[in-house]
Amino acid sequence: MNNLDFFFVFLLAIAIARLILAFPKRIKPSIGRFRVRHYMYAVILIPLGLYIHSIAIYAFGIGLLIDELPLILFRGLGYKDEQWKGCDDYFTAWCVAGVFLGICAVYLLRDYLVGLV
Repeated sequence: MNNLDFFFVFLLAIAIARLILAFPKRIKPSIGRFRVRHYMYAVILIPLGLYIHSIAIYAFGIGLLIDELPLILFRGLGYKDEQWKGCDDYFTAWCVAGVFLGICAVYLLRDYLVGLV
């Protein structure tokens, strides 16, 4: 897998996450009262991809993390629903701009990121 394939899988992860978030009436994954957010999957996928040397899993995890990074930075980790307005926060101008900046950063650093795997 080359650098452009890495970037394509990365963008695919963001697109899938945004598509799922566009339908707010879906069942929200949770463990008891604890809401599972998509950056939590990224925390598992990134080290797993590095460990098994899978660029696709690694890129998908980075995509999930970058998609949620603006909300984490501005709203906190969001374990409780009161901290975030749910899916509405993902589509605010500042969040979309933050994800765009994250995409630009990953594009510029793609050679380095692929080199880690």
